[in-house]
Amino acid sequence: MLLTSSMEVYLEAIWVLHQQQGYVRCTNVAKLLKVTKPSVSNAVKVLTEQRYLLKNKDSTVRISKRFRNVKGRRTLYDLFEPISSRKRKDLLSGK
Repeated sequence: MLLTSSMEVYLEAIWVLHQQQGYVRCTNVAKLLKVTKPSVSNAVKVLTEQRYLLKNKDSTVRISKRFRNVKGRRTLYDLFEPISSRKRKDLLSGK
């Protein structure tokens, strides 16, 4: 199943947070994207069902091997629609 653009945004936010903190909670994603926690929970549920994410017993989420091994991709960023370098810089800096 193809990812929607909104699911791509959630995945990228999760990847960015994992790079910064080493773990990801739905509350962190909601804060970063300025969305509600229930919307993140719904996205995580869908992405888990599609096997892009795995849920840990401690309520954190992690990126699955399916996400890491997307065929024909050179980097994780190649999975996503191109976003402006400023937006990417803001995500990486936590702004």
